[in-house]
Amino acid sequence: MRSTGTKGRMSAVKQQAMRTKIQIGQRFSQVGGPVAVWQVVTVYRDAQGVEHAALTNEARRRDRKTLSAAALQDRTRYRLI
Repeated sequence: MRSTGTKGRMSAVKQQAMRTKIQIGQRFSQVGGPVAVWQVVTVYRDAQGVEHAALTNEARRRDRKTLSAAALQDRTRYRLI
């Protein structure tokens, strides 16, 4: 009998992240959070090779944040619009 615990779920999340590439211009909103649309303005890799995206709030352009690509690709946290 095969067990499907957190380890199995994490590998599925990593596989999904590898298939979906974050691109400039993509728009995301937070699942279960305040209604805000965030647009990707920059994509880069840090010194450890982890991909990140800098986002700006479409309604309030001065509001910015940076997230790892893995966080944006986690469907329980963010959804692509």
